[in-house]
Amino acid sequence: MSHWPHYPPCVSGSCDSPSCCAQGAKFMWKELRGKKGEMVKRTIEKENPNVTVVIVPQGIIGIPDFCCNRVRLYLDSNGNVFNIPQIG
Repeated sequence: MSHWPHYPPCVSGSCDSPSCCAQGAKFMWKELRGKKGEMVKRTIEKENPNVTVVIVPQGIIGIPDFCCNRVRLYLDSNGNVFNIPQIG
C-alpha cells in the first residue's frame, strides 16, 4: 500500500495560480518533462529556492491542495518525470 509523501507546510497566501506564487521567479519547467526525477528535483530547487520539490510515489494521484512552495513530480516506471513540473 502506498502512503502519501511527507510535505513541508503549505504556503499560498492569497495566490491561487502558479504565476502568482512565483512572484517573478520561474514557476514551470516544461523542458524537464521526461528527465530523471532526482535531476529534475535538484534543477528546480536550484532555479527557484522558494519551492520544495516532492517526488510522488507511483500509484498516488490527485493530491488535492494547492501550495505556492511546492512542486510535485510524478514519475513513470523508469524514474522519468511524466507531468510538466510547476508550482502548485
